[in-house]
Amino acid sequence: MDLPYIETDTADTPPRRLGLLITLMYMPNHGFSKEINSKKDALIRSIKTVVGTQYHRDLKTVEGYEKLREDILQATNKGLSRGKVLKVLFREYQLN
Repeated sequence: MDLPYIETDTADTPPRRLGLLITLMYMPNHGFSKEINSKKDALIRSIKTVVGTQYHRDLKTVEGYEKLREDILQATNKGLSRGKVLKVLFREYQLN
């Protein structure tokens, strides 16, 4: 599932901006597809919360990029009951 463009602040002071285009990969399942679509806004809020705990210095490294993907994966799966997201793909990752 492709999410709309997400732009949010990091934990830095002053905050830095991170823009993301994300695809959530999951096994097709009618019940799960309905659930994930109905919870899209909540998923976006949880992604923004995760980014808000990250620092620019970390996000600009490969390790920080991979950790963010894993943190988003865990956060999105917390609110889902009929299946799970298997992978988070960044189609765009713009750190300012």
